[in-house]
Amino acid sequence: MHRLALLLVLLTATLPALAQDRRTDEHSYAQPDKVRIADLGLDLQVDFDKRQLAGTATYTLAWADEDQRDLVLDTRDLSITAVEARNGKRKWRAVDFTLAERDARFGSKLTITLSRQYEQVRVTYATSPEASGLQWLAPSMTAGGKTPFMFSQSQAIHARSWVPLQDTPSVRYTYTARVRTPADVMALMSADNDPAAPRDGDYTFRMPQPISSYLMAIAAGDLVFKPISARAGVWAEPATVDKAVKEFEDTEKMIEVTESLYGPYRWERYDLLILPPSFPFGGMENPRISFITPTVIAGDKSLVSLIAHELAHSWSGNLVTNASWKDMWLNEGFTSYVENRIVEALYGKERADMEFVNSRNGLKADLADIPAEQQVLMLPARTGSDPEDALGSIAYDKGAWFLQFLTTLWPRPVRPLPAQLVRQPRLPEREHRTVRRLPAQRADGQTPRPGHRCRTDGLAVGARHPGLRAADGLAAFRRGGRHPRSLAQASHRRA
Repeated sequence: MHRLALLLVLLTATLPALAQDRRTDEHSYAQPDKVRIADLGLDLQVDFDKRQLAGTATYTLAWADEDQRDLVLDTRDLSITAVEARNGKRKWRAVDFTLAERDARFGSKLTITLSRQYEQVRVTYATSPEASGLQWLAPSMTAGGKTPFMFSQSQAIHARSWVPLQDTPSVRYTYTARVRTPADVMALMSADNDPAAPRDGDYTFRMPQPISSYLMAIAAGDLVFKPISARAGVWAEPATVDKAVKEFEDTEKMIEVTESLYGPYRWERYDLLILPPSFPFGGMENPRISFITPTVIAGDKSLVSLIAHELAHSWSGNLVTNASWKDMWLNEGFTSYVENRIVEALYGKERADMEFVNSRNGLKADLADIPAEQQVLMLPARTGSDPEDALGSIAYDKGAWFLQFLTTLWPRPVRPLPAQLVRQPRLPEREHRTVRRLPAQRADGQTPRPGHRCRTDGLAVGARHPGLRAADGLAAFRRGGRHPRSLAQASHRRA
């Protein structure tokens, strides 16, 4: 963790003066410099027939500006029926609110007008059947074929479609929730899921660590649990759970390896929820419970680097988060780097190098189609843009490559792992595949396929720049799409 912190400090020191307000989030209506949500309390009913979540959201507020009286929240396609406020345990009082016209990309600004700085505000609302952050599946679309299924995908700005929130990564809050479902359905959230919880249709959750809105997650369906270790396990449909437990049996070892590299795991449990194939990402790093596509259950552990990636987010991303989406690479670049370190430590350098080259080749192919101004890591203010445009190989692979480059300037220390964690390297005989993050479900309803192959042909990406100094290369790589020679050499060194 100290090495990761050092790299963050070094990167921060290189940022130009024009980046001094990088915390401003152009993709949110919220005003966190004036008032912030400190805690959220949810009380929701899951209605599969209506494809709807309905209930209340109660906010405990931390006021920063003594003159501020409005609370501004992000929403998308929510029906708001009442807003109330109170101090302490006093009676709730109805307050005025205004829901602005809908913006196709950012939804509607909810402005709650208060006569004073109340400690708590409660919003009564219901979601739309077309909520961009929720997917509702008929029984025929599940592995079991008998029970409907619902799951969320909040990143980047889809949490606002199922909870009114300050939907920006710069705001972190704790939360509790009560979720009611049909009696035969199990509900889970990015919180303290109890592996022994009875399936009774009434569930409570608590997330004591502050998280950003994009890490809010919920799922409900025919789900059962099987353990991998005392603190890790798999939630899945009954037809899938055994295969998933076998495929991901190294999860505890991954946690231990990452702890040896970056410090203690601070989220208590780490579980995997195996979703139906319609999940539009490879995986999503929801705290305590990563959402995983079943397409990575290959039978030979050839795609388990996805688990390493989502686990790595428990340190880089979930603990230390980019303040706005224009700095997405701080989240995904660091995580992709840590992912590769986990794979190297557990499965050997040969496999880690192969996966790194796969990523590099994907980046090389992508650069041919990406305008030069969008190849930078440190994106300019992105007013009016879709933050998911930043969810690509620049943030992931160029970001990780940049960090690999830094390790050629400041070599990392050698830390032998405990013998019980070291495996003999094993590469699959067939073509190696890696699962990349895919764009989230769009407002037009199109859902990308949940996995794709990465090409394994080709060598290092990079234009050669003879005589380029390391400092010049660092600055050029951070600001643009060109790769100095030393970067092309980085992957061939044992950093």
